[in-house]
Amino acid sequence: MNIFTALEILSTNDNKFFPYAAVYNRIGDKQVNADSLITEADKKSIIEKINSASSIEELKSATDITKIEFKFTPDFNEIDFPTISFTNGKANVSINCLIPGIISIPQCKYSEKIGTELPAKIFRNYSIIHNGELNMPVLAVKLDGKSRKQFLENGVKINNSPIVILDMTQFDLDLNLINIDLNVLFNLECDLYTKKVALKVLKKNEEVKNSILFNEDVEVTEFLAEHGYVNGMFSPKTVIVEKAITIPVKQIKVSIKSCSGIPAIKDVLAKKSANKKLTKAESIMDFYMTNSADLVTLKNQIKCLSHNVAMLKYAMLLSDKEYNQEDLTSISEGFDFSGSINTIFYK
Repeated sequence: MNIFTALEILSTNDNKFFPYAAVYNRIGDKQVNADSLITEADKKSIIEKINSASSIEELKSATDITKIEFKFTPDFNEIDFPTISFTNGKANVSINCLIPGIISIPQCKYSEKIGTELPAKIFRNYSIIHNGELNMPVLAVKLDGKSRKQFLENGVKINNSPIVILDMTQFDLDLNLINIDLNVLFNLECDLYTKKVALKVLKKNEEVKNSILFNEDVEVTEFLAEHGYVNGMFSPKTVIVEKAITIPVKQIKVSIKSCSGIPAIKDVLAKKSANKKLTKAESIMDFYMTNSADLVTLKNQIKCLSHNVAMLKYAMLLSDKEYNQEDLTSISEGFDFSGSINTIFYK
């Protein structure tokens, strides 16, 4: 069984993942919450407060710097096995976890309104495969009956305990796809591009609905957002404390002519208002601005297309071949596309 099949079984059935037991190598820059460090601005503020202090109380409070931190809830153990995530064009596979917890808030001028703790969720990314090599040798999981049966029928070694320490080294990292049709990959990429344009239009329409004020208080909402807390999600600013070593790696680049990026909605509206000719990318956006799509269906289509694109690119990267093909063509949503697929080296 290859590792993609194993991860699909884990993510599509009713299985659980234990982030606490994750064993992996850090592959990127080492970063810490910016609020966990005393910055030069903090030092300057402390000195100014000390110099202007006129009482013992003011002197004691001079070093009080608001540092909001995330903590796991005491009863947190497991989460539903996360969705598989791919790095586009690279041989990387990871899982993104949404972990529940709380943020602890030191005493500040808003303490009476927000208290000292608020419920929060935070994202954690675990890289299972990095540059085509296994980065997590084991996964701690709880398997449902269907998944356990699928694994056993395919000769996968698993223990009988409720919590399974799944040995990832027993899965084949190579997909063994011998003949890869670049036309198929280009068609998928063009379909994916049009769907992403449609998603941007839908998200813009939902933007106002998703804006939430903390207890209808703009000032408190802005204070919490400054420290990384928005709509119940905690994503603080970070600083790099140790740079990762980077080496050139092989990457598959798909170029779609006249569609290198997704245009801004306001730019499309401005050009239409001025009766200016739209580019191909802008024409696609204009199409979706006048032809609505279902958000759930669209997200599922993007997920499926992204998965298929990533698997093809992954297989190509692990092969010994170099791919360079120009003059590829495709049709998606009635639009004609042309472009190329190339192997490049990226650092």
